[in-house]
Amino acid sequence: MQAWLRVATGYHTVPQVLVGYALGVGTALAWERLGTQHALPLATRAPWFAPLVYALTVTGVLAFVIKQLKGAEQDLKHLKAAME
Repeated sequence: MQAWLRVATGYHTVPQVLVGYALGVGTALAWERLGTQHALPLATRAPWFAPLVYALTVTGVLAFVIKQLKGAEQDLKHLKAAME
């Protein structure tokens, strides 16, 4: 639903939304196949694999959050400067 809101507000065109949808579906299918064919069998054979995946996931999420917070901080600085 949010994708169509982006069209309604003018941020994207319908073809852009459809391409984004197709890329998202394709990526999800590729990750699902990679997980079931490679990661899941490895996780059952190697006890170190699951903790490694969890650690990498947490690291990635934290990096994303930090990047977003820094971007928000910059946005606030620009907004404050524009209001002065």
